[in-house]
Amino acid sequence: MVAGSPRIIPFVDTSGPDAWRPQPFGSDRPKRIRDAIVEPLWAGYRVLAFVERDRGRPVRLVDPDGADLAELYPYLPGALAGAAAADRLVLDGYLTDQATRGSIGVSSGALAAPTAREITAQFFLGSGAADVVAGRAKPDEQVRRSVDPLLARVEGAVAFIAVDLLLVDDDVLLDVPLLERKRVLESVLAEAEVVRRTPFVREPLGSFLASWRAQGFGALAYKSANSRYTPGIPNRAWATASIPRR
Repeated sequence: MVAGSPRIIPFVDTSGPDAWRPQPFGSDRPKRIRDAIVEPLWAGYRVLAFVERDRGRPVRLVDPDGADLAELYPYLPGALAGAAAADRLVLDGYLTDQATRGSIGVSSGALAAPTAREITAQFFLGSGAADVVAGRAKPDEQVRRSVDPLLARVEGAVAFIAVDLLLVDDDVLLDVPLLERKRVLESVLAEAEVVRRTPFVREPLGSFLASWRAQGFGALAYKSANSRYTPGIPNRAWATASIPRR
């Protein structure tokens, strides 16, 4: 920053959790992320999960445009409510079938051979619906009504992979450092077949890099352990990078 220049403070939505949207990644290089924790970057559709059992509201899966995708995956709201150890949670995560496949591998951002369930989806519903079933695309209304029954006929249902925790009961965690949010997440969200928490490690990555590459991941997420969360606003303390082939 040039000496004497004003400090730019990003606008953060303060109108309440209902207006929150997923925080985009920044554009800095991973090497510039201080004290980074590293996660595999899931191939899927990014949403915020709103679990509000104490208020009698249905679980919502809200995408970056504000659309609720919960109706597309009717088994997920009950699974999330059952996995929650609090009456109210707001979770950042991905809708993806990577975690429920026999082999996790679909490289993020790369072409891969279709799974049996995607081939079945394409046969019955067309290629666009196959992408929806795999969690790679936002559904349009034409395929939205057709995908649910397909889940009973093919293996590897779309799961919710939690990567961050933004709210517990009445406690807003946006200004809590990421590493502490991760620790709280482990205590308030149990894992189930279609509800998972993403793995993460501190640098150096060591054998984890080879393991994630072998599982088919094509990219990594680098996030400062001390980073805060700014809903809907890109955060320079978060970055992505492709996994080196070797």
